Amino acid sequence: MFKIAKEATMRNTKYVAGSIAALLVTAAVATARPPQDNSKDTTPLQVTIVFNEYDGSKRVSTLPYQMACNANPQQTRTSALRLRLRVPISTGSSKESTSYQYQDVGTDIDCTATVAPGGGFLITLGLKRDIVYSPNESPRPTEWQPGTVFQNIPISGGIEANVKDLLLHNEETVQATTATDPLSGHVWKIDVSLKVGK
Repeated sequence: MFKIAKEATMRNTKYVAGSIAALLVTAAVATARPPQDNSKDTTPLQVTIVFNEYDGSKRVSTLPYQMACNANPQQTRTSALRLRLRVPISTGSSKESTSYQYQDVGTDIDCTATVAPGGGFLITLGLKRDIVYSPNESPRPTEWQPGTVFQNIPISGGIEANVKDLLLHNEETVQATTATDPLSGHVWKIDVSLKVGK
């Protein structure tokens, strides 16, 4: 009986050793394979985002931004744009000097893209634009302009939108969102255009 148990133990040991060897060979083969090239599945795009501001029917400002955004099957690569300014705000003054603190103002854009099953591209955008208003006695404060230094407490706000799977074709423009500023009464319209690169 001891001999039978010994033979069984030896068979089990050989089986385990064989299994380990097979696993090591499989791991070596997987490591030796070159990384998969997904570049053929990637389509380079140029995405243009335009923030249009309207006072009634009159367009009072246009802020265009353009960025490269590659469409890939996984939709895991994000293109990002950050345009920031630091606005000085007076926090107090004396006969000798004035103290300031700075508030960040700017535009943030995040973009991902993938090829749509029926043609075209699905664009996902994260959009944010900060707005700072100069305090005054008017019911509609004046929006801050570069070079303006606030002497008292300003009013800040902004527009933020997350647009999911916006369908666009080559050289097409769509209006992604429209919003009304509750303070100024101005209407913001955000247009998105797409162009396929080479």
